[in-house]
Amino acid sequence: MKPVIAIGAALLSILALATAGPAAAQSREVVNLGKTEFEFHCTVCHGVSGKGDGEMAAVLATKPADLTRLAAQNNGRFPFWRVYAVIGGEASVKGHEPFEMPGFWRRFRHEEGTTSLMPAELRILVLTHYVESLQSQ
Repeated sequence: MKPVIAIGAALLSILALATAGPAAAQSREVVNLGKTEFEFHCTVCHGVSGKGDGEMAAVLATKPADLTRLAAQNNGRFPFWRVYAVIGGEASVKGHEPFEMPGFWRRFRHEEGTTSLMPAELRILVLTHYVESLQSQ
């Protein structure tokens, strides 16, 4: 490699690391917010790890999905907006019928303006980002 190219590549690497810091911290914060929502609303069925092994899994008519495999089941790409739509009640998926999976998004909407919680769309968004973060586990 020519010295100029090597120096340029090194500078690009340093610049990428320097600018990734705040974005990485912000991403961690978003994922942590989603984890809090997940722990409160989702673990009872999907389990702490998201593998579908929560406390209620054994008594449900449809076994909860292994949320850690969504990307693998979609040619390696996490179906971000599909997951967002499912959590938001805009798309259906087997096992999320009203009698099985509560419409948490309805609760999120109801709580808007009455609590210090984030608006419903943001709660759904951070949950989606958290589920996306489970893909590498």
